[in-house]
Amino acid sequence: MKNYLIAFCLVLSSACLFSQTLIPDANFEQALLNQNIDSDGILNGQVPTSDINSLSILDVNNSNIADLTGIEDFENLIVLNCSNNNLTSLDFSNQPELEDIDCSHNLLTSLTLYPTSTGTNYADIRLYCNNNLLTSLDLNGLYLLNILDCSFNNIQNLSINTLSLTQLDVNNNNLTELDFTTNSSESFIDFDFNTKSNPNLLCIAVNDPVYCTANYASNKDSQTVYATDCANLGITELESYSFNIYPNPTKTKFTIQLKNTTELKKVTIYNNLGQHVLTSKKLVINTSKLVSGLYFLEIETNKGKGSKKLIIE
Repeated sequence: MKNYLIAFCLVLSSACLFSQTLIPDANFEQALLNQNIDSDGILNGQVPTSDINSLSILDVNNSNIADLTGIEDFENLIVLNCSNNNLTSLDFSNQPELEDIDCSHNLLTSLTLYPTSTGTNYADIRLYCNNNLLTSLDLNGLYLLNILDCSFNNIQNLSINTLSLTQLDVNNNNLTELDFTTNSSESFIDFDFNTKSNPNLLCIAVNDPVYCTANYASNKDSQTVYATDCANLGITELESYSFNIYPNPTKTKFTIQLKNTTELKKVTIYNNLGQHVLTSKKLVINTSKLVSGLYFLEIETNKGKGSKKLIIE
């Protein structure tokens, strides 16, 4: 029996020692060969797992790689640069130690990250996934996200739930909402961000809209405002009917023009901080007592609700 146990252990040790990781993308394997990471020295669609599972840094940028299958066995990676390739999807759910990821300038439509809240890595995370084809980005659990650049994608919704974010670039996306209220930097000191070129982003939720409006006006598009509660602005509701307001911009009054059989029930006006400033049931509304600035109208009718922006000069 003892001999059988010894033999079994030897077989098991040999199996672990000679375990192979499949690398189906020839360009990925060639990039490893060029760095003397693949010890068998030949292009055969696989590398010894022992060659890669202890690596902490990997740079395979600009290598014409379309498939990064095999990356899951790089279990101890801390820094990865796979930018400027032809990758369409990435899954880093098996890389708990990753701190610095550059997967920019690819063709990514899917990106899966390891949630730092369940890992052993308590270092700040830096993610560069700009210039891809992402429509969504799940940051759930990435409480230690420090730098995020996801600019030049087509992302519509992004939830920032982190304790240490200092840099954020989301320009040139299709964002409709953005919430900074969970970020620990309530005063926005040492917080560098860019939300420009998001034409459908009308409101950014922040803890101190007055401070942000005064100090970060150039970090957003002109139609975007800061508010503590974007829902109060009524900007997320779709118009279920057709109506117009004129003149807009206005100085002392404006008129609501309803079409077909639509009947007005109530008009509620909010300022750019999300504060209620006026309610009316009239089609012609006097604004002479309102200060100049951007306002949001929530118009309630017998056919539903709609919203419009109003500028008072």
